[in-house]
Amino acid sequence: MRKTVALLVSLLLLCSFSTISFAKNAQGKATKEAKSNIEIIKGKITSIDTAKNEITINVKETGAEKTFSVNPKVISSLKIGEEVKVTFKSGTDIAESVKKIANKKHKK
Repeated sequence: MRKTVALLVSLLLLCSFSTISFAKNAQGKATKEAKSNIEIIKGKITSIDTAKNEITINVKETGAEKTFSVNPKVISSLKIGEEVKVTFKSGTDIAESVKKIANKKHKK
């Protein structure tokens, strides 16, 4: 009887450790997939619509115009003509973050 109980306890422990291992692997894959869906573009702000909380960017790489929904707290600190880096999820027009790019002026 003791051997049977010991065997059952061992099997239960083995199952619980393998479940934890599988859960960690699944979580790691989900995190990698979420990171791979993030895009970053750089460009100059061409317009700001505070009523709709939207900014339009002239994308540096392509020259195309792209409009993003932006957090109202962030939009108040932005100005037309500023260079920004916008982080967003692929397939959406909602900015996760908008960061100003500092202009580097060279001294002679």
